[in-house]
Amino acid sequence: MYQFLRQFHPNVVNGAGKDLAEDADGVSPSVHFLMLPDFDASRVDEEVEVLMKNLQSVVEMGRVVRERRTISLKNPVKKVIVVSNDQKTLDGLRRLETYLHDELNMRDLEFSTDEKEWCVLKAEANSRALGRRLGKSLSGVKKQIAQMTHDDVAAFVSSGSVTLEGHELTGDDLLVKREFKGDSKIFEADVSPEGNLMVIIDTREDEELKMQGCAREVITRVQKLRKKAGLVVQDKIHVYFEEKGGEQGPISTAIQSFLPMIASTLGTAPAPLSLQPAHSVPIVTEEAKFADSSVKLVVARPAVLFAAADVLAKHEATVPVEQFTAYVASMKYEDVKVALESADASVSVRNATAQVMLKANVEVFLDAKSFAKSSAKPELAWLTKEA
Repeated sequence: MYQFLRQFHPNVVNGAGKDLAEDADGVSPSVHFLMLPDFDASRVDEEVEVLMKNLQSVVEMGRVVRERRTISLKNPVKKVIVVSNDQKTLDGLRRLETYLHDELNMRDLEFSTDEKEWCVLKAEANSRALGRRLGKSLSGVKKQIAQMTHDDVAAFVSSGSVTLEGHELTGDDLLVKREFKGDSKIFEADVSPEGNLMVIIDTREDEELKMQGCAREVITRVQKLRKKAGLVVQDKIHVYFEEKGGEQGPISTAIQSFLPMIASTLGTAPAPLSLQPAHSVPIVTEEAKFADSSVKLVVARPAVLFAAADVLAKHEATVPVEQFTAYVASMKYEDVKVALESADASVSVRNATAQVMLKANVEVFLDAKSFAKSSAKPELAWLTKEA
């Protein structure tokens, strides 16, 4: 791998190679001194090759089906069904279920060996292969082939041969086709060129699917804003939003319904713009339009939130609220985080004559989610959802 990757990332690999043990196989003072290693057929795992070929085939068929019904990959579909009469093929694909979900974006994924439920097997004579061999008998054999039932064709596929009109037909003598027999108003299907796999998509769309698609669009928009701002994956952010139609709008409803999924992907839970503290520093802002609505998205640097004024008022006699909140707000977020997550679970503020201890998740909060949990406001209950 070290020698192979050098062809694409020579400088990076060269640096990494210097960390290898001096006696490691294939190590050289520089990757530039090495030749590309010879192909070693013994290292090829045929089972993995077949597995990846089947995965690629299913993904390609799924995308073809989506295109036929003009369903964008951004929008999740209700169900994808993968059909094959080979249990081993389905077991292999089941191991790659995560990849199928990522590539085809569906809510449910099913595997079925019951071809008869979803398709009809039909056979046709391979005239090119049979013409010279059967001569005048070809016409009668063709009639027999046309009368073969689903089970007859399935038996031929399983055994590899069938005898018609006294002639044994094998292999490529018959062209086997799979025709989808499901409800075309609900399903769309495609069959692999080899005929060993069928992908069926339930194209019905319900409100939950629409909301899920909307939630994914929110994720996409925020990720694009991160990229626009030049942020890297390690950079922590807080996200705030405000929909033109209010909290009952389609985008807000989608965020509320699929908050765990959004938070898991973005690393933060989007919160209403009304919760953004005054000292929060926006990095990038966008007015986005989708789902027949518009929303303001704000990507900001992480900033702490404070409890309501009446909660903080008890410290007023010691240190003015305005002073200690301004001081904590000016601290590095990482330093406040360390203090609040320590054994004391508090952050200390001192002046020349007094000291105030602000308690974590009571008086000061690391994010809007912890603030919502403490406030116990019904309108913020959705923000407390766990993944």
